Amino acid sequence: MRLRHYYCLAIIAGLVNLSAFVFCTHIYSRKDFPSGFVFGSGSSAYQVEGAANQDGRTPSVWDTFVHNEHWHGGSGDVAADGYHKYKEDVQLMVETGLDAYRFSISWSRLIPNGRGLVNPKGLQYYNNLINELISHGIQPHVTLFHYDHPQALEDEYGGWVSRKIVKDFTSYAQVCFREFGDRVSYWTTLNEANVFLISGYDAGNLPPNRCSAPYGINCNKGNSSSEPYLVAYHMLLSHASAVRLYRKKYQVYPFYSFNFSLFDIMFPSLSSMFDVNLSHMVLVVQGKQHGFIGFNVFMYGVLPLTNSSEDLLAVQRTNDFMVGLMVNPLVFGDYPSIVKKNAGLRLPAFTNYESKQVKGSFDFLGINHYLMVHVKDNPDYLKLENRDMMADMAVDMVYLWNSSVPGFPIRPQGLQLALEYLKQVYDNPPVYIHENAYRAKIIIGRHFQS
Repeated sequence: MRLRHYYCLAIIAGLVNLSAFVFCTHIYSRKDFPSGFVFGSGSSAYQVEGAANQDGRTPSVWDTFVHNEHWHGGSGDVAADGYHKYKEDVQLMVETGLDAYRFSISWSRLIPNGRGLVNPKGLQYYNNLINELISHGIQPHVTLFHYDHPQALEDEYGGWVSRKIVKDFTSYAQVCFREFGDRVSYWTTLNEANVFLISGYDAGNLPPNRCSAPYGINCNKGNSSSEPYLVAYHMLLSHASAVRLYRKKYQVYPFYSFNFSLFDIMFPSLSSMFDVNLSHMVLVVQGKQHGFIGFNVFMYGVLPLTNSSEDLLAVQRTNDFMVGLMVNPLVFGDYPSIVKKNAGLRLPAFTNYESKQVKGSFDFLGINHYLMVHVKDNPDYLKLENRDMMADMAVDMVYLWNSSVPGFPIRPQGLQLALEYLKQVYDNPPVYIHENAYRAKIIIGRHFQS
């Protein structure tokens, strides 16, 4: 990838209102990017759909979270009203010139009880949205889970803290593959799995609002010390199970090439039986869909606060916990050694079978990047008797972000650091930059305030 001294790439994520003004010292156009580079925008179901109580949808953990006054009085009850205005949204995408639109499916809209009967109104909505996108030449990129599992499953068995979720998530994924896979070629199982387990189960500042003292914010249930690791384990098993299903039943497998020279020696009569040369033959395994499936994580651009050897090691430790906890098992079949050492028995171990199922269970990695961070080694955290995941990391984070200024600072070096890390540590996997944006004060369109 060619890098320049000036950057001005706007990938607008998280809002359906897609027009924006971007100013910079160097003007870029699509000609500066390789042919086939996909420009798109992204959203999540709860942020944009609205219609929270319409046409059979039941509450997700997001609904419960915001209606318990955890989000400054706001909610997604109406949101951007994408459920009713999806055609207008797609037209905005056309006017903006997008190649792709990444959106998530509301599990509780499609399968209101979390398992069992499919909601025909929910099915119709997603079919309509997908068809509208395709009719305008826009690729649908679908995320199966974006922090919003059905409240019914949270009430029944605790959602992601229970291994029961593996079966239910796989069944939900199968409905999506079966109903939409003939038109959807890009699937992401889980969005920002690493953020979800920290914010949802350690800090408790996002649904399902589980945490424990002295960590977390206003939680009445949970365990900040153990549940983040338990959730990571169940998310990886759920992801691997869904990928295994997709590859076995829906995905068209790659071509496999075999050299039949030894075959000819063993069975020379076969060559004369067919008017073909069997010295080289291609075996095609047929499937139904030509899709790709991947996994999404949030990534900081991480730098040491000082040049000390301790802070340099803290950079690696931060990446091991923030990224490696989820990605190492996908690539290598196990967690980073420092994560296993510091978390100890709180981190569920993979069986040999589970390790083999998780390893290699992705066609691409999706990343969300917004911020750079400086880290400083702080070994005192490891002396605490009761540690959460952040204490296990044993670092202090200094965010490069002026909170008095609206929006995230644009620091291209951070995205470069994240991409280079994936390239060097994980052998250059296929990557989609799913989110990388500046949170503008006003987005032109339906005029949303930040």
